[in-house]
Amino acid sequence: MVQAAYGVFADRGHDAATVREIARAAGVSVPVLYQHFASKSDLHVALLEEGGRQLIAHVVCAPREGTPEQFLRATCEAYFGWVEEHPSQWRLMFRDAAADPVVAAAQGRLFTRARDAIAGLFALTPLWALSTDVDQRRGREMLAQLTVFGLNGLAAWWWDNRDVPREQVVGTAMDLLWSGISALGRGPAFEASRAHETREGA
Repeated sequence: MVQAAYGVFADRGHDAATVREIARAAGVSVPVLYQHFASKSDLHVALLEEGGRQLIAHVVCAPREGTPEQFLRATCEAYFGWVEEHPSQWRLMFRDAAADPVVAAAQGRLFTRARDAIAGLFALTPLWALSTDVDQRRGREMLAQLTVFGLNGLAAWWWDNRDVPREQVVGTAMDLLWSGISALGRGPAFEASRAHETREGA
C-alpha cells in the first residue's frame, strides 16, 4: 500500500491523486485504505515523514573519513544514490508544494530538517571564511539552504534526463559545490586536510 501510494503521488501530485487510484494500485479497497489512514492528507504526510527520515539518515551517515573533498563527494554520492534507488519517494517529497495546507506544512518541515542536517555537516568545519560579518551559525544555515536547493534542483533535472549516469550528476554537483567550499573552508581540521592533500600530490 505504501509503495503504491508513493508511485501515485509521485506521478500525479497530491492534488490530482485520488484515494481510489491509490487503493486500486495497491490492490485493496478504499475502506481498507481508510482503516490505516484517516485521509489522503494523512497518508501523504506519513509518506513524507518516513521518506524524509530515510533520506536524511542515509546522507548524514555517509563516510566521513578522508579529505574534505572526499567527504563532500561521499555526501553527494549518498544523496544521488538514494534518489536513483528511490525515485518515487524523492519525487513525492520534493515536487511542487501541494495546495493542501497540511501537506504543504509537512513539506516545509521536511525541507527544514534537510537543511538542518546539512548545516550539521558544515559545522564539522569550525570556521568558514564568509565574505560578510554574519555569524557562523547563520552562515552555515545559509550554506546548507543553498546546498539543499542546489542538489534538489539538479535531482529535478535528472528526473527528466534519466539517461545521464549518476557519476556524471555527482561530478557536476562537485564541480560547483567544491569550488565554493574549498575557498570558504577554514579551521584546523580543514587546513590540515588540505595540507595532507598537497603533500600527497607532491
